[in-house]
Amino acid sequence: MEKGELSRFTLRVPVDLLVELKVLAARSRRSLNNQLILMLEAAVTSEQNEKSGTTA
Repeated sequence: MEKGELSRFTLRVPVDLLVELKVLAARSRRSLNNQLILMLEAAVTSEQNEKSGTTA
């Protein structure tokens, strides 16, 4: 995905999930924001590959 202008939005998540996401980010030495972007991009790519019948 292209890195361009970023957009802000509010996301409500369960507290337990937020804690787990923060731990994952810290382990990878990433900000929570960068961790979420990485995970969302991977999920979108996976979904696109699944729909097109390709594997990455």
